[in-house]
Amino acid sequence: MKTRKILFSIALLMCLSNIIGCSAKKTWSFSEKENTFIGNTAKIKIKKEEKIPLSGGGYAVRVYYKVTNLDSKKTDGYSLILQQINGLYQDGKELDSATIVGAEVDDAETAVTTEIEPEKTEEVYVDYSVINYESEIEISFSEDGSSEERAKYTFKPDNLSEANTKGLFN
Repeated sequence: MKTRKILFSIALLMCLSNIIGCSAKKTWSFSEKENTFIGNTAKIKIKKEEKIPLSGGGYAVRVYYKVTNLDSKKTDGYSLILQQINGLYQDGKELDSATIVGAEVDDAETAVTTEIEPEKTEEVYVDYSVINYESEIEISFSEDGSSEERAKYTFKPDNLSEANTKGLFN
């Protein structure tokens, strides 16, 4: 009889945890049509991608983001991007960011420290070193710093136009 009570209690706890887990409010969303990921702290819209010519050889792409700060305090755009994006991947390897520059700023250091007020939106672009221009690139989104992938956006760099880098490398 005691064993039945224990088993019943365990079964009841499992049912309750499933009900609570299933009824938990989803705190993120992704719109494939608009290329937009929304988490608790930021809304990240992918505006476009471009190739970057590298003078020393190699390959890079620039991804333009429209970043909206959904947090209650001002935060720099790059931190908001990092909170929502697990990483960029190509051929199974994670890609490194090369520079971070605000779309209206020619100076990477200034752009990184530019803070976005709550409920305000800024354009930011990030340059990434890539393996080649033939393989698909995947942007993996998470939910506010989680490592669990919630959504992904993919693009092929082979037919992208070249980014305007005039003045950035002088």
